[in-house]
Amino acid sequence: MQRKNLFNKFLALTSLGALGLMGLVNPVQARVWFNYSTVEQNVMLQSWQLDLTLAQHANQELTIAEFFDLVRAVPYLNKATLSKDGDKFKIDLNFSEIVGYTDKYCKTETENAVDHACGNITGAQILRLLINNSDFAVAYAFPQIKQDATTKKDSKTLNLLKGIEVTEYKDLKVSQDVLDKAEFTQYLAERYKIKLVPNR
Repeated sequence: MQRKNLFNKFLALTSLGALGLMGLVNPVQARVWFNYSTVEQNVMLQSWQLDLTLAQHANQELTIAEFFDLVRAVPYLNKATLSKDGDKFKIDLNFSEIVGYTDKYCKTETENAVDHACGNITGAQILRLLINNSDFAVAYAFPQIKQDATTKKDSKTLNLLKGIEVTEYKDLKVSQDVLDKAEFTQYLAERYKIKLVPNR
């Protein structure tokens, strides 16, 4: 339901004609730039960069590792908490900065939604949710979660990961058939004309 609501908001805020395939930001943005807090500037820039980079790969192939590295480079998409429900891991995402931004600037009735790059931001959030709701959720999240837990000396998370082999993206083994069935793969193909492929 959360993903469906986000996607509906994304459709309401954007069109390929308004945003352009390259994710270009309206010049009006420059006039309001200094009204943004540092966090808001970062949310906008990071989402815009991800959209632009993906658009530059239109009609090309990306390996699963290359794609995951691009998404992982956006900090506000990757604040996650690890827990365990029985023998299954659960990954909860914290989009507080993104939600704060979209609540302030990206309501569908706001006439300047495109000026605030709302389509880029909502699109990036949809992409991260699609990864988290897929069979790749753990493979994607574990390297960042382990890195954060090690840096922060988070013993609770480190204990959950104890004995678990965390595979780097470049070492992921997956078939093309499995990749093709993932919703985020289909989203990349539809929005960016990108073909996601196994690691070479």
